[in-house]
Amino acid sequence: MKLRQGRRGSILLLSIFFLFTLFFLAMALLQLLPVELNAARWARMNHEASYAADAGITDTITWLEEVLAGKQGRLSDLTEDLERRDSFGDWTWFVKVEPDQQTRQNNPVRVFRLTSVASLDGRPHRRIVADVRQDSFAHYLTFIGASDNRAYWRLNRDSKLEGPMHVNGVASIAYDNDWFNTGVPFFEGTYTASGFHVPSGKPEGFGDGVRYRTTTGFDNSDTPYNEDGVPIPERYDRIFTRGREALKTGVREREMPETSRNLAKEAWGETPLPLDQGVHLDTSPGQANKKGILIQGDVESMELSVVQGNSVMTVVQGTGEAEQETRVTILSESGMTLPAGSEVNGAVLPREMDLETGNTVVQKPDAGGRKVFTVAPGVTNGLVYCTGSIQGLQGQNKGRRTIAVDVENHKEIVISGDLTRQDTPVGEKPAGTDDLLGLLGMNIRIGNSVERDLNKPLQLYCSVFAGRKNRDGKYEGSFLVDDLESSGVGKFIIYGSVVRAQDSPWLMSWVNSGGAYVGSTGFVANMKYDDAAAANPPPFFPTMPTLRVLSWKEEPYR
Repeated sequence: MKLRQGRRGSILLLSIFFLFTLFFLAMALLQLLPVELNAARWARMNHEASYAADAGITDTITWLEEVLAGKQGRLSDLTEDLERRDSFGDWTWFVKVEPDQQTRQNNPVRVFRLTSVASLDGRPHRRIVADVRQDSFAHYLTFIGASDNRAYWRLNRDSKLEGPMHVNGVASIAYDNDWFNTGVPFFEGTYTASGFHVPSGKPEGFGDGVRYRTTTGFDNSDTPYNEDGVPIPERYDRIFTRGREALKTGVREREMPETSRNLAKEAWGETPLPLDQGVHLDTSPGQANKKGILIQGDVESMELSVVQGNSVMTVVQGTGEAEQETRVTILSESGMTLPAGSEVNGAVLPREMDLETGNTVVQKPDAGGRKVFTVAPGVTNGLVYCTGSIQGLQGQNKGRRTIAVDVENHKEIVISGDLTRQDTPVGEKPAGTDDLLGLLGMNIRIGNSVERDLNKPLQLYCSVFAGRKNRDGKYEGSFLVDDLESSGVGKFIIYGSVVRAQDSPWLMSWVNSGGAYVGSTGFVANMKYDDAAAANPPPFFPTMPTLRVLSWKEEPYR
């Protein structure tokens, strides 16, 4: 009886103990619930803040790409700090756009720092800092908008393609039937192509996507992969410096632009273009280094030179009695004295005028025995834009400059002689970007006046952009050789980049009715990659309207 009463007392004590334990646990849980609720609320707010800040970065990148594509705004707007803001649900985002120093100086490859801050009820919560960079066509040693199925890159033991290349279409490579035994890597850079070639009778995806040709035809034994499509590494090493990994086919097409923005506006501004033939320069003091040089009408010849350290461009328009010569001098290293009695910006000088460096002077044809000058402050933005064609271009360039013609109206540039740089000895690769030259036209042509002599190669220190993808989706324009089939073989050496809408041969090989080789005509090409120009192209050289994220940092706002 006593034992049973003792057990009942123990059960009561245990019940009380567990009751108190559960009570304290419940109290602790009630105290933890607000903490967890607050933590959940802050976690939700952090996620929302992150999404809002990210939305600011994404929206701003899209807006910048629209400006870069020429669909809104002006490129010159992107040389200054900008601010943008909008809402994301209950949140607001604010983005500060800061161009880097080179972008402020109108470098066509633009780099921006984007700082996005997300706020709720006026209180900032989250910040994202991202650095983005624009892609440029000058990245390529050679770029082909549309490849002719008959055109092959023929591997040559005496030359190499040093930089990256891209073709929209199928990559086509030709070599002799002993190449895999004695050949050396021809492609030192990467080779990308949007097309993928499948040999006849093979399943989809077979091989590497390249169309190969040798002197023995299209036998699979002459490809760098075996009959099962498996790569043979030592064969790829004979074609590419980096072997198989340097080749990528079936990649996304990289489109050329329909136009390279409104370059007339970039050269002249918002006001209507002057209609009279000649060289025009805006003399507004507030436009120093913001506008370029506008040439109205066709140009018979354009000669680049350096006089007393200053860049000089001599332009001849018209022929015979209608011929007019205009001389443009950019005073970068030495000044100039204009004589008394000459006309300057519409007024007659009563005495000599001394001009210091930092000005641009246009000497126009004399009028009534009086010298006529236009003087504008600044050294221009580096753009020379011509509404007509340039029938002869040669000389030595100084300063960062792009010479462009009206692509939409199918205007062209004809190269009539060497195009060299003041900062680089002829025959040597450029080391800097001070005197870069860009050429932009529907067709860029090596003219008939250029001598075809293998021992005296044409020296071209420039980056070429020829053609466009028109509104019908077709590629038109190229880098051409005039009268390709006429007698003689010459050679050109180009230091820079060649971007062309259509593939086109520069050298023709001829065979007789029996199939025997009888000779060649045209130009042998030797292409040298300019690493500095690829990273910092000439001003207004066409770029891709895409931005690449270089860095991304997200943090709470402090």
